[in-house]
Parts: sequence; C-alpha cells; structure tokens
Amino acid sequence: MSEIQDSVEDTSTEHETIEMLRTWKMDQLKEWLLTRGLKRSGKKEVLVKRVYRVMQSGDDSSSDSASESDLDDTPCVTPINEVTEPWKDISVRCLPPLHEKDIDNYFIYQKNPTSGKKARFQRHMKKAQKFAAEGYIYNIFYNAVSENSDYCYIKSNCKPSMKIKVSVGNLGKVTDSYSLHVCLVKETGKIESAYCDCKAGECGLCAHVGALMYTVSKVKNACTSQECQWNRPRSMKKKPDPLKVIDIQLSENERCTGKPYPDVYQAGPCKDPDQFLQDLMSGMDEVNPRCVLYQTLACKPADISSFLSTYEVPSEEIPDDVDLNTVEYQQKFREFMENLTLSSNTCENLEIGTRGQSINNNWIEARNCLITASEMGDVCKRKTKCPDALVRRLMGYTQPPKQVKSLTYGRSNEKKGIKAYVKEHSSKCGKENVKYCTRGLHVNPKYPFLGASADGLIHCERCGTGLVEVKCPYGRKESQWRNMTPNECAQDISFCCELSDLNNLSLKLNHNYMYQVQGQLALYELEWVDFVVWTKKGCNVQRIPFDAKMWAEMLVKLKKFYVTCVIPELFTRRIKKGKPLNCF
Repeated sequence: MSEIQDSVEDTSTEHETIEMLRTWKMDQLKEWLLTRGLKRSGKKEVLVKRVYRVMQSGDDSSSDSASESDLDDTPCVTPINEVTEPWKDISVRCLPPLHEKDIDNYFIYQKNPTSGKKARFQRHMKKAQKFAAEGYIYNIFYNAVSENSDYCYIKSNCKPSMKIKVSVGNLGKVTDSYSLHVCLVKETGKIESAYCDCKAGECGLCAHVGALMYTVSKVKNACTSQECQWNRPRSMKKKPDPLKVIDIQLSENERCTGKPYPDVYQAGPCKDPDQFLQDLMSGMDEVNPRCVLYQTLACKPADISSFLSTYEVPSEEIPDDVDLNTVEYQQKFREFMENLTLSSNTCENLEIGTRGQSINNNWIEARNCLITASEMGDVCKRKTKCPDALVRRLMGYTQPPKQVKSLTYGRSNEKKGIKAYVKEHSSKCGKENVKYCTRGLHVNPKYPFLGASADGLIHCERCGTGLVEVKCPYGRKESQWRNMTPNECAQDISFCCELSDLNNLSLKLNHNYMYQVQGQLALYELEWVDFVVWTKKGCNVQRIPFDAKMWAEMLVKLKKFYVTCVIPELFTRRIKKGKPLNCF
C-alpha cells in the first residue's frame, strides 16, 4: 500500500493521479481511508475522488468537512451528536406530517446499503408494526436542530423483543434497551435517515427504527389530536311528514338460516351426513381439487347415456301454434310410446349409477324422463284438464326450495328411521337373518315410462324380500307431528295414517303415499312393503301388501297421461319455453 501511495504522491498531473487511483481495488481504497479515520462509504468513483482530494489538500481532517456535492446527493444535515438545541418531549404540533404510507414505502422501496440494489424489507416492516402496537417504544424526545434547519431529530429507546439484556454498538456494550433516532424533514415528513445501535440498525432499516416511525405517525395522526367538529349528515331528499301520517314499522329479528362459517367449531356430530359430504366436496373443489382426499371421494358418476338416449325425440321442430290433438300427432306420440324399450342391462346400470338418490346428479337427470312413484298419486287423482303445472314438476323445470323445513327434516332424519326399523325387525327375526341395502332409481323394462326410488330393500330369511319406505312427518305450527307419537299424529285428520278399530295405525287408501308404495311394489315385482312412520317420540311399522287391482287402475291412468302430456312436452318443450301445452 505504501508503494501505491508513494507513486500517487509523486504524480504531477491530476489526470495521471486519478487514472492511477482508479486502478486500485476497493479494499485498498477503504484501507487507505481507514488509516486516516475517514469516511469509507460510497461507490468506487466516490472513494477515488475522496482519496485524491485528501492527497491534494494534504490535510486528512479537511476531507469530511469539505463539500461532497460532487460525490453524492446527501443533504447537509447536522450530525445528532453536534446538536446544541435542547431535547423536548414530543407534541402533536411540533411533529412533522409523517404518515404510515410513507413508512411502508421507506421499507418496501429502499435500496440495500451493501449492494445498492432495491431490496424489500417487509419482514422488518411487519415486526415494526407489531412493536409499535405493543408499546415497545418509550422515552421519545424531539429536537428541532435550529430555527433555520429544515430537518429535525426524534430519538427514543426500544425494548428488546427476546432478551432482557442485549449488547449494542460495535464495542458490545450491554444494556436493557436499544437507542435509536430518525431524521425527518420538518415540512413534508420525509424520512432522511435513521439509526439504531442494534446489529442491523446501522443502515436504518431495522424493526426498532420502524417501530419509532409508526409510533410517531400514530401520535401525529390520532383522531383525539384534531379539533372537535360536528358530523356532517347525509343529504335527505325526502321531505319531513307529520308524525301522525308516518307508518312506523319495527323490524323483527330473524334467525339466520345460513350455514355457519367454516372456522366455527362444532363439538357434536353433523346433523345431515349427506349435506356435510356435499359441503366438504364443494369446499375442496374450490380450495384444492388435486388433493388425495378429493380425488378419492370425487368418483366420476356412472355413464347413463344409453338410458337417456332412449327418450330422445326426432330433431324436427313442431311450431308452437300447432294443435297437438290432431290424429297425426296423437299417432306419432303413440308410436313413440310403443317404441320405448329398455334392456335389463340398461336398467341395472341405471340403478347402480343413481345410488345416493338426491345427492346424485344422475338420479336427478334420469327422473326427468319418467313418472316416478312419488308423483303417481297426483297423476292418478288429477281432476283439472290443464296438466302444465304437473308436467313442469315431473320434467324437473321447477325444483322444491332447499330450505323447506319439512323436506330438510325428512332427509336429515330418514337414516334414524331406517336404523330404528332395522333394529325392530332384527329383534323379531334375528339380527343374522336380516339384511338391509339401499338402491337407486329402479325402472322395470315392462314399464319404461315409470320409475321408483324406494328407501331400501330388506332381505329376511323368515319374511322374504320386501321394500322399505320411511316417512318422517314434520307437521305444522299448531300440530307438530315430529314431537308426537305416530298414534297421536293419526288423530289429526290431515295426517297420512288413521287408527283402525283395534287402535292400529294404517295408511289411508286414497293417500298419495299409498299410490307411491303400490307403484314401487309393481315396478320391483315384490309382494309387500314395510311402511315406517318415525317421529322423535316413536316408530310405527305397517306391512302393506301389493294390490293388483289398484295397480291395474293406476297403470291405465299413468300410461294415458304419459302419452297425452309428457311425450308432447318431450317433442315441443312448450312448457319449458313458458307457453301452454294445449294438449289434453
């Protein structure tokens, strides 16, 4: 290094000296400045000019006192250790207008003091916000430097976040807090510089410095520091009316019918397992459809296209103003009915692909082509000539609201009724002799226009094979069937069952449920069905045999309705378009 110095000092011209200094390495330049106690920060060109100026002046102490406007844009700010003004407690009036947005930008868009590249200090910023909120900053003082100065200092102490005692500064002094300060522009609140004696605070970007800034901003912009003022009301276009003509209505608090938030803990079991599974699957589909659990549970539905294709009509369009009661169109509808054929394999595949019933989209789609057992009562007892409303319901154009209490209650308690029935049946015939299984949508190839979805099949070595149909009555406000025994419910004339002379519960012969179970027995070709009525107070089981005479009468009406009403809608889709079918 001494050889380099000698060669520089012997150089006579400025150009040669500058060129020679530019050949020095950064370590050499910094070591030269370090031995003379001079500033070592800045880029290489800055250090070269600084070394050259000291060599030319021959006075080491004059280097830092001289103006360095040609080296950088650092403003002339009095160092904090040379401030002569007394330190004062902070007040709202003396503090510069420092805002949280300015502090955020200071951390986010600041340059790394080592590399000079832009670096984001979000982690320090978040810790600073936490320190400020939790009161880590104390002993805050303000110094105006002088009346003519554009800058001011704010200093404070900051509690350490981890240790009781910490070492600060380069000498390793042990203390119970960090000392820090910031330099701000009085007029604008611009952050000029900052310093903390922690290990990361020399560059002014540590969390302790940020905590001081956020604390100052909070004090300066506190709502209690502003002048009192009246709230400005919104403009009212409506003119005031006399009190006697105003109709005052008080709103009633309604219970929230929405689902609970996902983060609300529910200690008990879910009320509706099927609904829980649906909510779980829809949530995973939105959040992470690639997760293993979703891929395992979200099995693809079975293909029932061969069944649906059977009910596809010719592509020819029938104008909406055409009379469908003519001989030509009636013959066309009857031919379509005669050509409806389903194989046993297609029907079996349909039953498997629609298990789960109401939570299976295949089940919902396949029902729109058929008259199902639950609708047979309305079809057979139909008195009005206009079938549009009934066809609209059969074709699935209108769905019952999901929040209907009776439907929700029935679906959520159906499994409880099945469990009670299986337990009672097993106690009579032996648990090892009874086997219960669920089924999907069943279509008999003999009747391709009809369908049935029984709640389940029961196989018993003593009783044989039969169907199970469970009903969980909900009731009305004045007659809450769900909280009554089945026999007590039967005392209500609107209930589906009635009491016999022997005080036994029996299903009314003209009730829609009777048409439903008779249709199920006919399509399944079984001899009996166990009709279960379950309430919170008890369970009643009635074994209903197949009535061939009743079924024969039903079949004639069902077939006629399908040919004269359902098939015309399949051809024209008038009801779906909001127009009358005009076919009866």
